[in-house]
Amino acid sequence: HTNGDALDGMWIQIGDMWFDLGFETNRVVVFLAQDHGPYLAEGLEFRVYGSNTVWGAVSSQAVLKEVYLDGWRLHNPTEDQNDNGWCGDDISAVLELPGDYRYIKLMPWSDLSPWHEPEVDAVAGVPLVPLWADLEVTKTDAPDPVIAGNQFTYTVTVTNNGPSDATGVAVADTLPPEVTFVSAIPTQGSYNSGTNVWTVVNLDVGETETLTLVVTVDPATTGTIINEVTVSGDQPDPDP
Repeated sequence: HTNGDALDGMWIQIGDMWFDLGFETNRVVVFLAQDHGPYLAEGLEFRVYGSNTVWGAVSSQAVLKEVYLDGWRLHNPTEDQNDNGWCGDDISAVLELPGDYRYIKLMPWSDLSPWHEPEVDAVAGVPLVPLWADLEVTKTDAPDPVIAGNQFTYTVTVTNNGPSDATGVAVADTLPPEVTFVSAIPTQGSYNSGTNVWTVVNLDVGETETLTLVVTVDPATTGTIINEVTVSGDQPDPDP
């Protein structure tokens, strides 16, 4: 609803204006009328708060991220001259909440002024897009070939190619029956020799970690030893 101006008699007060977004999200877009500059004594600034209960607490203030002023662009905090975190009228905005909320509340600059619009055309929640991380794992062995009965080393390397940081990263390396475990040294996390799982935990974008795994070859082994390794994480992998 476009409220209009104080002078055209179409303004409304929004002291307790709540919106049900229909789903939980941490990003909200507020579309305001691009029609005029503020009149004298108009308090056209507003804040946005999130809650998962209608008429709930309003301590979770959203942070202004992007604005529309003749085109979308990132918000420049230095433009907030009074440093109060409010967004002004005639500026459509993308705001980021500190958590995921279904309900939001728009609070005006002042409940006392008869012209404390602002002119809200629409409010929309931005659906959460699942983060994903392209995890890559490689494995080399040395020496190759190896003499039966001797030790050799597997070097397992895991890399996060992004675009998001990865959590819950685990590398499963089921050792073949032709070898016996000797030792494992990870650069991060821990290795369980009972399950043959290397728990890396967190892996930032561009980060690489390594597991050095020493095994002994059964003296009766002949031919080729085949070993496979897999990696998994909490985030979806576009190229598993």
